[in-house]
Amino acid sequence: MINMGYITPMIVSRYISFDRENKDWIYCKEKSSMFDKQAEGTAYIWNLLYEKKIALLADEVGMGKTMQALAVCSLFWRIKPDARILVIAPREVVAANWQNEFMTFLSNHYKHNDDIVKTSPGGLPIHEFVKCRNLTELALKAEDGCRHFYLIKTTSFSYVNREFQDRDGNPDIDKIKAFFGKTRPKNTLYDSYSRAKYLGQCLREKITSAFSHKPFDLLIVDEAHYYRNKDGDSLRVKTASGFFGDKETGRIADRVIMLTATPNHTSLKDIENIISYFTDVKALLVNDDLSSKEQKTRSEYLLKAIALRRYRRLAGRIKYQYRDEQAIEADLKSNPESELFFAIYQKCLVQHLKKANNRVFFGYLEGFESFSPSKDNVEDSIDEERKESTDFSKQMDTDILRKLSKVYNGCYGSKPSHPKYDRMIELIVSLSEDYWSKCKQKNLIFVRRIPSLKEISQRIISNYDELFWEKILQTWNLYHTYIDFSKFQKKIPGRDDYYRIISGAEKTLSDEIISENIDLEESGTEAEAEIPQSAVLDLFTVKKKSEMKGVSNTHASSFRLRFIRDESIFSLFFQPAMDYKSKAYRNVKEYTSTSAKFGRSRIFYETSAGMSRLEYSKNFFSDKDKALLKNFLFGEKIKNP
Repeated sequence: MINMGYITPMIVSRYISFDRENKDWIYCKEKSSMFDKQAEGTAYIWNLLYEKKIALLADEVGMGKTMQALAVCSLFWRIKPDARILVIAPREVVAANWQNEFMTFLSNHYKHNDDIVKTSPGGLPIHEFVKCRNLTELALKAEDGCRHFYLIKTTSFSYVNREFQDRDGNPDIDKIKAFFGKTRPKNTLYDSYSRAKYLGQCLREKITSAFSHKPFDLLIVDEAHYYRNKDGDSLRVKTASGFFGDKETGRIADRVIMLTATPNHTSLKDIENIISYFTDVKALLVNDDLSSKEQKTRSEYLLKAIALRRYRRLAGRIKYQYRDEQAIEADLKSNPESELFFAIYQKCLVQHLKKANNRVFFGYLEGFESFSPSKDNVEDSIDEERKESTDFSKQMDTDILRKLSKVYNGCYGSKPSHPKYDRMIELIVSLSEDYWSKCKQKNLIFVRRIPSLKEISQRIISNYDELFWEKILQTWNLYHTYIDFSKFQKKIPGRDDYYRIISGAEKTLSDEIISENIDLEESGTEAEAEIPQSAVLDLFTVKKKSEMKGVSNTHASSFRLRFIRDESIFSLFFQPAMDYKSKAYRNVKEYTSTSAKFGRSRIFYETSAGMSRLEYSKNFFSDKDKALLKNFLFGEKIKNP
C-alpha cells in the first residue's frame, strides 16, 4: 500500500507497467526508455500534487500524458478507494479516447486485480467512467452518490445558459429555482455573462453538496490551453470561473492536474491564466519581487514550480536541435498584378486595424493565409465544438483577402500569386526534365491556420497535375498518333471529354472486369468535399453511376484497376519482395476465388503473395500477429486455398 507522500518511479512500477507487452516491467533509471520516462513523469506529478496540490504535465505530443494521468488516478484509488475524480476533455473525440485509454490501461498496464482499481475476477474497472453530456447532467449524476469517475467536455461550459432559458432566450427563473432551490436578482440574471458565472457557481455548489460539502479529490483538465483566455468575454470563461471556484467561495477540486503540450500556446501569459483558474498564482510566485517582474520570467518560474516539460528525442536530439532552418527569399518581381493586389491588401488591413483601434500590424504577407472562397457566414453556422477543432481557421484579414481575391479573379481569370507559397512549391515540385530521377524527397509542411493547408494542397496538386499530364501526353503521342491531343496541351480534360477522345483507341473497360464486383469510389463527406482533388487522379477513378453524371469509368480507370485488383497478375507490381528486401517468390501457395462466371476460378495474386510473406520464417511474425494480420488483410479469401 502507498501513502499520500513522496513516491519514486520504482514504486510506480510496482503497480503499473508502461510496457503493454510486459506486465512484469520494472523501472530502470539507466535505460531511460519511454516507459521509464512515463514512470518518472507519474512520480513527479504525484509529488507535485502532494506538495502543492497542482501540477502541469506539459510533455510533447506522443509521450503518453493521458496514460500518466490515468496512472496517477489508479495510485490515488490505492490510498483512497472512494476518491472522486473528474476529467474534462476538450471535445467528443478526445472524450471517447479517454474512455478507450482507461480500459486499455486497466487491461494492459495496471498490474493487480486488487478489487481497488480493478476486480479480481475479470479485471473490470471498480470505478467506471461516467460520461456526462453537460454540467447539469454531471450535477445530477453526482447526486446519485455511488459514482467516482466522471467525464465531461470543455464545450459544456459554453451551453449552461441554454439549459436554463425559455424559448425566447431569456432566463427561466422558475427552472433555475427548481433545479438549484435559489435565484439571484433578475437584473443580474438577464446579463448573459453574469448569468453564466452564477450558474457555474451554483452547479459547483450543488455537486460539492452532493459530496457532503467536499470537492472532487482530483480534477484532470486535458488540453488545458483551451482555458488560456482567462480575461476574455465568453460564456465558457464566465461559466468556468464560477464552476472552478476560488479560495473564498470554495473550489471544485482539492487537487488539479493540467495536461497540455503547448503551455504557452499563443502568449507568455497563457500559463499564468490557466493556473489562475485553480490556485492563487501570487502564492506560487513566492515573493513580490517575482510578481512585478516581466512576463517571461514569471512564466519560466511558474513552469519550473509546478510543471514537467519534456521533449521526444530523435537520434539524441530534441526538435529544436535537429532543425536546420534556412531563410529563402521570395518576391513579386515581374508580377505587377500580384504586387498591386498585395499593396491594396496592406492598405485595407491598415484601415481595418485603425477602425478596431488596434496597433498590431501584420508584416508583409504575414497575415495572409488563403485566397479560397468560402460559404457566407460559415463561422456563424458552425457549432462550438467544431470551432474548437478548427482553431485558427479564421483571422481578421480572412474576409479582406477573399473579397480582394474574388475581384482579382474577375479581372485576370486566376488567383493572385503568393510569393512565399510559389517559392516553396517551386522547391517541392520540380518541373524540369530531371524530376523523375532526382526529386524523390518527402516534404513536411507546417502551417499556421487550416485555410493554409487547403490552399497549399490545392497549389501543389495543381502543379503535380501539370507535371503528370505532360508525361501522359508525351506517351500518348508516341502510341496514338492518330488522336489529336493538341487542345488539351494546356488543359486537363474532364471525364466526359477524356472518354470521347480515347474511346476510339481502345475499349474503356473490359467486359470481364465490368461484370465482376468492383469496389467503386464512394462519394466523400461534406468535409472531404472541401479537400482539393487531383484532376488527373479523377480520370483514373471508377465511380458509381448513381452518384454522378457522365461516364463512370474511363480507359485510365481500367488501367488503374489492373494494378489494384487482387485477381489481376499486375497487382504483384506493387508487392514487396518475399523478405521485404530482394528475395523472389518461389513455390507460392495459390489462393483462388470461388467465382466461376467465366468458366474458371481466379487466383488472388496479392493475397497469395501476402500470405507467403506472413509464413516466411525469416520475417519473424509472431503467431498472434499472423492470426490478426491474416484475418484483417485477407479475411474470406484465404479460406479457399
